[in-house]
Amino acid sequence: MPRTDFTGETDYATRISKASGGKFSAAEIRRISKQQIAA
Repeated sequence: MPRTDFTGETDYATRISKASGGKFSAAEIRRISKQQIAA
């Protein structure tokens, strides 16, 4: 996710969550993204 999604400027995680049919929550997408950035 771009920095702007974490700062609230954009909300791509919610859009991806909706596109996944609810398989992944927006919070889960952001958490996974943060883990990948830290790795």
